[in-house]
This record gives sequence, structure tokens and C-alpha cells, in this order.
Amino acid sequence: MIMAKSITEARANGEHLVRGEGRESWVSRFFKATKDTPDKPVAFLVDKKPGSVIAPHFHEVNQFQVIVKGYGKLGKQEVKPFSLHYTNGFTGYGPITAEDEGISFFTLRNCLDPGGARFFPEGRSFMKPARKRHRVSDPLVLSDDEALKSRTREVLETAIEPEDDGLAAWFLRAVPGAVTQAPSPADGSGQYLIVARGTLLYNGDAFPELSCVYVSADSGPMAFGAGPEGLEVLIAQFPTAEAHLSDND
Repeated sequence: MIMAKSITEARANGEHLVRGEGRESWVSRFFKATKDTPDKPVAFLVDKKPGSVIAPHFHEVNQFQVIVKGYGKLGKQEVKPFSLHYTNGFTGYGPITAEDEGISFFTLRNCLDPGGARFFPEGRSFMKPARKRHRVSDPLVLSDDEALKSRTREVLETAIEPEDDGLAAWFLRAVPGAVTQAPSPADGSGQYLIVARGTLLYNGDAFPELSCVYVSADSGPMAFGAGPEGLEVLIAQFPTAEAHLSDND
């Protein structure tokens, strides 16, 4: 299964949400799972105004977050475009604090998060035994227009070193007009591709910057083209390991 949606389409159906103090957001949804389709991917882009704070919390499922605009802090660590943040389910993180420019980030999951955000301290009662894991990449440096369109050799950089259970992330810098492919998703449990620069060409459509693609683990490596102005794309791969450990583990 490969699903792709343009940022233009996602923005056109954006929502303004207010869920308590400091939690005002503009949300552009790409893919949405429901209780009837819990195995579908979940992807949305969140825009937070300057000074916004998301309190420390956790989710029940594994997730990536990708900072794409603005600046802020994740806990005490500074984050900026294009920083990549990963947490296992039942791993606490935060607060996420937006600085003067505000902050925008993707939230990416490969299935439904049934409980939503569990904020501390009240949410601690929902915590279950699980392997705690937290990864933050160094900010990826995007190419300027000239470097993007003049590239003559494809480069695949590692953003998060591959781990035994398939967790990994890469940054692919493609040659303008070339056809290329993502790493095989078979070792993980689904991949996301976020267009960072240029245009991604797939299935007869052109996907501009901040468009989003989901590739299931059984799909094989996704083949796609780079637009004439070039392409840089972030590839985030989920681990196969379940977040929650059963009572018998």
C-alpha cells in the first residue's frame, strides 16, 4: 500500500483546534485512522503560534515528529528544521515550546493512537511496561535552489542509524529529472516520505514541498521521480517492535 497526498490538498482541509490552554493549533491532515480502520497510517502537520507550549505527555504508539518550520525546544533540547524526533509508545517527552517564529511539525504514526495524548501527571495511570526509546536527529541541512537543480549524483544520508528492529531514517538528495527509489521498507513497519525540497513525481502526479507519502512494509521499495528543479526527501521508517510489552514478556 502506497498513499500520497499533496500539501495543497491537506492545507485546503485544515482545521483550527483549541484544546485547552497553550494547545491552540492549525492542523492539516494527510492520513487518518479510525476505530474501524485502526491499522491505517496517521499523518498531520501542526502549526503552533509563538509562545505555545505542549505539556509533557506520551502516546500509546510509536511515532515520528519532523520539525519543518520555526524554532523551539523539545524538553531542554533546541529543535529546528529539519530535525527528526522519534519516540516509542509509552515513552514520555516534552514540553514542546514554540519560540518567536512559532513552530510547525509533522506527527507521523503507522496506526491509530487509541488513547490520544496522555499528559502528566494525570496520564501516568495509563502508562504500561514498555521499552523506552527516544531519538532526535541533528538538523538536516537543505540545499539552496542552485545546489538543488545542479546536483549530478544522488546522495543518501543517514538521519537515524538503523537499529535491529528496523527503526531508521534517511535523507535522499536526488538528481533533477531522475527516477530513484527509497530504501526497502521490508525491515520495518512502514515508511513515511516527506518532501523537504523540490518536487516528488509519483503515479502521474507532482507533489511539492511538505507533501507526504506513506509506504507499507509489504509494498517493496517505492520508486519515484525528481522534478526538474530537483528533490530532497526525508524517509522515516518505523520499527517492527511493539511498544507495549505483555505481562508475560
